[in-house]
Amino acid sequence: MVLIWHEGALGDLLISRLALGALREKHPHEEIVLFARSEARYLLLKAGLVDQAYPTSLAVAQRFKNVARLYLFAQRPEAFSFLNPLAQTMVSVSTRPLRPQHLALQELEALGFWPSRLALFLQENKAMGRKVILHPGSGGRFKCAPPSAWRTLGALLKKEGFQISFLLGPAEKDLLKEFASEETILSEDLEGAVEQLNKAPFFIGHDSGLSHLAAALGLYTFCLFGPTAWWHWAPFGYTVAMVKRCQCLEKGLDPHHCPQPCLSEIRAEELARIFLDLSTTARWNHHLPKASGYNPGFVDNWGSVRKKAVEPQEAVVAAEEPRDSGKSGVPELGIQVVEVGEEHFPKG
Repeated sequence: MVLIWHEGALGDLLISRLALGALREKHPHEEIVLFARSEARYLLLKAGLVDQAYPTSLAVAQRFKNVARLYLFAQRPEAFSFLNPLAQTMVSVSTRPLRPQHLALQELEALGFWPSRLALFLQENKAMGRKVILHPGSGGRFKCAPPSAWRTLGALLKKEGFQISFLLGPAEKDLLKEFASEETILSEDLEGAVEQLNKAPFFIGHDSGLSHLAAALGLYTFCLFGPTAWWHWAPFGYTVAMVKRCQCLEKGLDPHHCPQPCLSEIRAEELARIFLDLSTTARWNHHLPKASGYNPGFVDNWGSVRKKAVEPQEAVVAAEEPRDSGKSGVPELGIQVVEVGEEHFPKG
């Protein structure tokens, strides 16, 4: 039996689906039990990445004493020494970026095992048509474009024949008044959000857990980045990261305290143009490969999955952009990058 303990929130847990897929392949005959703080654990169970799933409860975990191995995913693994008695061997995987690469790839390297295929999707998205879900919120409002930009974006896409719905989570109830005249859905829980996302082939959002959820469910996901590092955190799958370069990020400044937030002057017309250009081109493979089990993999014209040599981890400046991918994206994760707007400089 193998235990996995994951302390991350929604986006963090979904980023780790590649690592969980690798552990499924590495331990094919072992029962894998997941303890995760995020409700998304049930999606990983449903996808077959794990065999059992529970909240992060030590009382429940103690039922599984003396297992062969425990994998701990946490920002500060040293704070979880109380888990040591549960397993003969504990492997720690940091969920904090340690080098200029995507966190999902960093986690795979920490495991020392590169799977034959990457578990980019938890399901096949079968939604058809021209429905687009817009998510104008995020856990950190400093990462968000203003509601007016989102309303304009929705109006522009409607003119092009798309059906638009705005989706809000429980922490974004204050935005309801901003979209009172729009088709707006308030999802109180993860299950409700999944239900809504499964009705659409397209999603546009910020750097947020909901964007990671959309990408994991197989939606064509357009994600707006500014003061956070896309090269660490971008959702992956069929993904376009629309990146506004931000000097707050590149100079290591705290974007929370910038008087003029990075995305405050984003132009909805530019976002609409990018969406219209890329959502209707042959860049997307509209037919996921048919494969049994949890791992449909990722094989299309972004490039096939390749094995990669495992390199030792080393501490680096978190905001350093990776030299190998530069502005193009991370092809092995299905991430394409498009720069938007003018570079943001801190004010005040």
